[in-house]
Amino acid sequence: MKNPRFEDEAVGEWEFPDKKNIKCKDCILAAKDKKAGGVKIDGATLGMCDAFDIKPPSVMLRGADCPYYIEKE
Repeated sequence: MKNPRFEDEAVGEWEFPDKKNIKCKDCILAAKDKKAGGVKIDGATLGMCDAFDIKPPSVMLRGADCPYYIEKE
């Protein structure tokens, strides 16, 4: 999902992971879900997990396969 507010600014557009397309959504290494101010934050869409301190943009935003992916059973 892109944020149109930043389209014309020098910093570029912001992108956020789409839970439907991110491989992490059913990975056992995904960060745990969190709650902040009454809002649920899906751990799979966070920028870190048990395999990465910082997830690669290709995995986070482009739906690329992750070499550490382990499907939840």
